Amino acid sequence: QYVIFHGDADRESAAVSVLFISAELTAKEAEQLRDDLLRKQQVLADYLEFRLDHGSVHYEDWARLADLATEFANNQRLRLRPRSAARLAEIQYLRERYQAAIAWSNRALAASPAPGQDLALYVRGAARRKSGQGAGAEADFQHLLSRYQRSYLCGAARENLALLYERAGRLGPALDEYYRLGYQTDIAYLLDARMTTRQVSAYLNAHPHHPQHDLLVYTLGIRQLRDDKPTQALATLSQLPERTVKAMMGPKSAEGWWTASGHNQPHDPPYDRVRTGAVGAWHRAGVRAECDSVGALCESLLHLQQSRPAVL
Repeated sequence: QYVIFHGDADRESAAVSVLFISAELTAKEAEQLRDDLLRKQQVLADYLEFRLDHGSVHYEDWARLADLATEFANNQRLRLRPRSAARLAEIQYLRERYQAAIAWSNRALAASPAPGQDLALYVRGAARRKSGQGAGAEADFQHLLSRYQRSYLCGAARENLALLYERAGRLGPALDEYYRLGYQTDIAYLLDARMTTRQVSAYLNAHPHHPQHDLLVYTLGIRQLRDDKPTQALATLSQLPERTVKAMMGPKSAEGWWTASGHNQPHDPPYDRVRTGAVGAWHRAGVRAECDSVGALCESLLHLQQSRPAVL
């Protein structure tokens, strides 16, 4: 009691003292300590924050601390730093108490800009996604990416955004996020299986200067070939530079060029490991036959390019 009511000169020492003696108290004494802490709000805040920063790492202890903080949070005079409120939001999220996680995140974000608010945005976005609030989740992840561009949470925010876009059928924006993340398997999955030929074409038209432009052209040609439209496929592949066509005619035909472009080979196991398994039925022999067809198209294409009259 002396530490709680007269320890303002060293608030951290007060929090340490309360934490040290709490394990030795009887039930009646612990109840008295709780009442004393409620009467001295700043020591209570310091105590909660010290336990968050230096307390036990056991799940049960985190859960009890979150329950204690929630009980005390009903008192509006309790002021926690945004970083501590964000940690409590994270604990509630891990306990699958998503509304409580959103409430603690809101508390952290209501303060002036301060450390920990990137975590609060991320936890609130994740909790909203789990609660079926897709639009709110998107807004939180986008806000995090625009405001905290150097946060360690940016990669995870992009992953969540990509999944939200996929779930909403917005495959173009999802593909953009996977390109930014460098997730080659997800890129191959969307281009090769999830997107329709029309969607691949629309994405190519919307990104005329894409860093992987040749790969997108090649992908569209392959999709048209699968649709049994060889004339359209040849017209699409004719947009490729001659150096790309020659690269595709190497020892492994299109397979080697796909790998050299930084992607998985068309017949490799990722087709059997993608999240939905939608393309698991594409066997190696079938795709190799497809590559042979591409090779034949490339030969026709190269002949067509070499026979064109020079442009003066």
